[in-house]
Amino acid sequence: PTLGEAFVVTGVGLIGLLTVQLLRAQGCRVLAIDFDPAKLKMALDDQLGLANTYSNMGIAYSFLGEEEQSVEYNSKAISLFESLRALDHLATAYGSLGSSYYKLKQFELAEENLAKSLKLAEAPDNDSFKELPIIRLIMAKVKNELGKAEEAVYFADLAIASMDVNAEVSNASDAYLERAKGLASQKKFEEAYSSMVSHLELNASLNEKARVEEMEKMQAQFDVK
Repeated sequence: PTLGEAFVVTGVGLIGLLTVQLLRAQGCRVLAIDFDPAKLKMALDDQLGLANTYSNMGIAYSFLGEEEQSVEYNSKAISLFESLRALDHLATAYGSLGSSYYKLKQFELAEENLAKSLKLAEAPDNDSFKELPIIRLIMAKVKNELGKAEEAVYFADLAIASMDVNAEVSNASDAYLERAKGLASQKKFEEAYSSMVSHLELNASLNEKARVEEMEKMQAQFDVK
């Protein structure tokens, strides 16, 4: 589908509603047809659904490595979420936007948007933001890139404290690495060494886990016990 193209969607149940939202997110004109007036209203007036579609497309483009497209769709999502005062969704969208700017090496913009995400996520009445550890980790990376070593260590510590290290081994390993970088920049070499050891130990456990899983796959494939 291309910008301005027209489509007719017949039936706006779950699949039809998703189709309408995806087409509208691509800038298409959509004629929705359904015998249920309530479903039609939802399909045409669901601004939160459209905003979530923009947000999900931003995440998908980032996963594919198309960060400029991700920035475009996350920006659209943020505009709608702000108008709807959907604060939980805003925290996620700002975090995703900041992550894309980090990958594009636009570190000042990354810092700005990650700060907005964290301000919303760390609000006293918001205790359900699951992405908080990873947003803190990306902020630590950004701070190191900007030469703000003390702040990098601060956010790395926050990330580690809010993680389940055993369940998030890869992210925890990255957090200890960013902590080590920040400490080394401050010439705190003993602490940096300790953090680097933690980073390497977590990496080793991650590699061992991958090795065990591969062995189990081979055993199943060749029916070996």
